[in-house]
Amino acid sequence: ADVPPTPVSPPPFISPAVAQPTAEPQRPVAATFIGVVLLIFAFIGLASFIFRLIQMTTGTLIPSPLPSWLSSLSMVIGVLSTVAQAIMGIGLLRVLPWARVGAIVTFVVLFVLSAVISILTVTNTNLPQMAMPNNPVTPSVMHGVLIGSMIFGLLFTAAIYGLMIYFLTRPNVVAAFAKRQ
Repeated sequence: ADVPPTPVSPPPFISPAVAQPTAEPQRPVAATFIGVVLLIFAFIGLASFIFRLIQMTTGTLIPSPLPSWLSSLSMVIGVLSTVAQAIMGIGLLRVLPWARVGAIVTFVVLFVLSAVISILTVTNTNLPQMAMPNNPVTPSVMHGVLIGSMIFGLLFTAAIYGLMIYFLTRPNVVAAFAKRQ
């Protein structure tokens, strides 16, 4: 015969304070991902800096077609951006209140510095020094390639930083960092 289903009683009420006595707000996935990416960028920057120092001390550094002041400026900005990326990456992973805004400011500053260095590079590169003997590529062609590379690099950088800023300004991310203040 047909047996009616047994009614299921609702679970007893458990106070939220009892259910999760020490619940910390969880780190948003976006903050985790961006923090890890920033640490990877910082590691690559550190490796690049160490590689360049080794080349400088062993005399194997390929001569740059850039003026020495621009090469030095680029290297200093590289070191500072590596340090900033490492600090912001660690801050995002630890959900420190200042890290979200600090990362956004860092992205904007690094993009502006990238644009300035790119423009200085295009306008100060010694193209005849880059020309190889018996190479049909003329300095004007190299200049066009340099400008195209600069534009692509800046667009790519803007897209990456733009996405990171977008995800760091989502309401759940903002709320998670606000809870830590």
